[in-house]
Amino acid sequence: MLLTLKELFINEQLKSDFNLHENNFYCINYKEQNDFLFFVPPIGYNTLNFKILEEIIPENVSLVDFNSVTVDDAVNTTVENIASNYIHSIDTFNFLKKINVCGWSLGGTIAYEMASQLEKRNDKLNSVILFDPGFYTPSYDENLTEEKRKELIKRLLSKQTDKS
Repeated sequence: MLLTLKELFINEQLKSDFNLHENNFYCINYKEQNDFLFFVPPIGYNTLNFKILEEIIPENVSLVDFNSVTVDDAVNTTVENIASNYIHSIDTFNFLKKINVCGWSLGGTIAYEMASQLEKRNDKLNSVILFDPGFYTPSYDENLTEEKRKELIKRLLSKQTDKS
């Protein structure tokens, strides 16, 4: 059966196949006892692309992929508001022992803001993973010398080898 692009996005069976919740995210490998990773994709990213990840997500991890913001969202609201909306979705998972947030590109910027808001709430933030976040924080970046940058990388690498 061939579907048009419009039919693909409004098809109820496809929505249930992707475990869409309130049209804001879908889950891969949903199990309450799992570790949850909340992923914020780049602007305009199609969440159907994550369907291919089902076979490689570890059994003890549930991936929650938020729907991408649109260009209109990015222009007509703030990163803080978008982050707050995603956090509202995270709050529906009231059984979580820890929160892991990940973002790519503009999604990385939003994930960073989510982490800031979660920390202000004293939430159980466990990790933040950013891929190519497109932000500049003068209070941090302007004081980051090459020596400080090397020390930061050294500390991050030593933490990774400590976990091995």
